[in-house]
Amino acid sequence: MTPEDIEFKRVEYFFKRKVKVHILKKDGRSFNGLIVELSNDFFVIQDRLKGKQFVLFSELEKPIKIFTKREVGE
Repeated sequence: MTPEDIEFKRVEYFFKRKVKVHILKKDGRSFNGLIVELSNDFFVIQDRLKGKQFVLFSELEKPIKIFTKREVGE
C-alpha cells in the first residue's frame, strides 16, 4: 500500500464521518474545515475562512489531522 493509498483511506474516513480536519500542503498553505468532495486523486475541503479549496493528494506535506481549535494565546 502506497503512502497515497493510506492518505486516501484517512481522508475517506474523515469525509464519511464529517470530521473537521487540518491539512498542510507542500507549498506551505494550510486549510481547516470539512471535506465536501472526494475522488481517487483529489478532494475538496470547505475551509472555514477561504471557502472551497481543491487539493491533490500529491500536494499534501503531512498526513491530515483532526482540526482542533486553539485558544487565543496558545
